[in-house]
Amino acid sequence: MEWEPNLPYLSPNLRGQKLLTGANFVSTRVGILNDNGIQFYQEKVKALIGEESMKKLIKEALVLITLDSNDFVNDHYLLPSTVYFYVMIV
Repeated sequence: MEWEPNLPYLSPNLRGQKLLTGANFVSTRVGILNDNGIQFYQEKVKALIGEESMKKLIKEALVLITLDSNDFVNDHYLLPSTVYFYVMIV
């Protein structure tokens, strides 16, 4: 299986077919909460292929999620208001 790393979701080069193969949300504070990251990526995909095709793409996607201690500790413990969002996710 041939694989190349996905571009960061804010990369200006992430467009067209590259947008449809996924995005890297590993940069600090860009992906797990509702107020940063993923919704902007979804809007880009929806604009490119339409809502129904986007739903199909997501339904059939292989998803890899990793969290570093920095992702959890710096938001969860330093900003108590974000606890609610983490509980919703889990």
